[in-house]
Amino acid sequence: MNELFVFVKLINGDQMMAIKESETEESLTLKFPMQIRLHKVLQNEITVGEQITAGPYSQFVQKQTITIDKRHVVINEQLAHRAIPHFINLVKEHDGIAIKVHSDSIDLEYAYAAEELEDHTEEPDENCFVDGNDTIH
Repeated sequence: MNELFVFVKLINGDQMMAIKESETEESLTLKFPMQIRLHKVLQNEITVGEQITAGPYSQFVQKQTITIDKRHVVINEQLAHRAIPHFINLVKEHDGIAIKVHSDSIDLEYAYAAEELEDHTEEPDENCFVDGNDTIH
């Protein structure tokens, strides 16, 4: 089952971990792609290490699945076992979805209902009014 969790590196250098939804000879379809970034840690203008961060690959897109042309893929390998819990936590933190791994399947539990997000409107706070001045800019 862990072979569904993959590490992918693209020819432009982007690295990501995701759930492999499907694969053909021409393309790779990934669910919940999380981009991995390496940042240099500098001390007195000298690199002393690296910091690794991760977040959604398509942060401003509602769709949680992407399809990549395999001609742009350099590495498509199983994600390291030690990275799977980190990936699961990232998906829960960013997308509100809990991933449950079973021996033969993966279940997704939505931590919130999409309808609740759409119906939510903020009421203006009438107690927070700031009177301005007469300054002309």
